Amino acid sequence: RRSVRFAPAAALASCVFACTAFAPRTAAGQVNIEVVRRRVEDKPFLATIEASFTGRMGNIRNSVFSASALAGFNASAHRGFVQGTLDYWENAGVPTVARAFVHGRYNYKLGPIVFADLFGQVQSDRFQRLTYRALFGLGPRFVLFDDDDFDVNLGTSYMFEHEELNVPAGFTFPAVREANRWNNYLSVGYRVGELTEMVATLYVQPRLDDFGDNRMLGEASLLLKVTKVVVARMGVLYRFQSRPPPLVVETDLEVRNSLGLSF
Repeated sequence: RRSVRFAPAAALASCVFACTAFAPRTAAGQVNIEVVRRRVEDKPFLATIEASFTGRMGNIRNSVFSASALAGFNASAHRGFVQGTLDYWENAGVPTVARAFVHGRYNYKLGPIVFADLFGQVQSDRFQRLTYRALFGLGPRFVLFDDDDFDVNLGTSYMFEHEELNVPAGFTFPAVREANRWNNYLSVGYRVGELTEMVATLYVQPRLDDFGDNRMLGEASLLLKVTKVVVARMGVLYRFQSRPPPLVVETDLEVRNSLGLSF
């Protein structure tokens, strides 16, 4: 792990590549990737798989399936990962959640606290009326504090996004949107020994030509290593978009617990 104290600095570039795989195409809007970066940065190679399924028949008929996979590497000055997530919930034969995303990122270490950052993402979410969304970005990263147990990171970047929406009949809302956004985030991580890690991150993403069009994402998560390969994760996520598609509310709150394998 890095051993840098009170080191304000910048990370370099971030240009893009978009990955496309994993079923429909992805979750609603912003995704907190800081949690994933921390899981990759201390290991030469990391692979995780998490999945859950619940099925009910009789008086209650529903099924819930969730899965995620992550592969990453960290070799000398190079670091990268690809993550995919799929959620599908069905109640009495009617889908209530259908969403997925794939995110890919590559970092090149230019110095102790300076990184070149290349990333891209594709996603979809049926009940956010998001048929398809792709994004890429470019910008610096500042390491405000970093030691073995505690770190604070501040980032700011340019981000381009393309959205294709399922607009219901009778509404004049645009079916295709493109925007240049200013992506900003503050992330705080704290490790308690070798078994527990807590991460809190806040993203703010206003549109560059219209600050009234804004997206926000706040997430706090707790990771517990049950054994060397079994991990438990608990998290709370808040998502806001100031101009959602018709019949979609501005805010979402999600609480999620999961159990998975890490190699």
